Amino acid sequence: MSTLTAPSPVTPSPTPAEGEWVQSVDPASGAVTARYAATDAAALPALLAAARDAQRRWAARPIRERRALLERIRATLFTHRHAVAAAVSAETGKPIAEAMAAEVVIAMDHARFYRRRVRGFLRPRAEWPSQPALWRKRV
Repeated sequence: MSTLTAPSPVTPSPTPAEGEWVQSVDPASGAVTARYAATDAAALPALLAAARDAQRRWAARPIRERRALLERIRATLFTHRHAVAAAVSAETGKPIAEAMAAEVVIAMDHARFYRRRVRGFLRPRAEWPSQPALWRKRV
């Protein structure tokens, strides 16, 4: 397998110096399978602000749109399941069959579960105290 060299997935920047890379090492062979540009600590406040903004935009999307996106994620993962399992295997040292069963299939199942249940999770509902003595009290 050739070594993948890529910019930081969160902060594209010029190619860093040799010491500014994060290496992904296959624990089974010790081979470097990928190198990623390290994210500069000074960029973290802007990255965290972008993450908060992304969450607000996600929450503002209609449930129907979020459900459709979860299904697209599941379908894409299914289409590329063998490549994803191979990548998980290279990153963790797990056999490919275990990576498929314990990582890929579980991720697809979670996407399907939340797509089916999101309406119930997000609907308004009354919360009741767990203590019976407080059941008739306003909380």
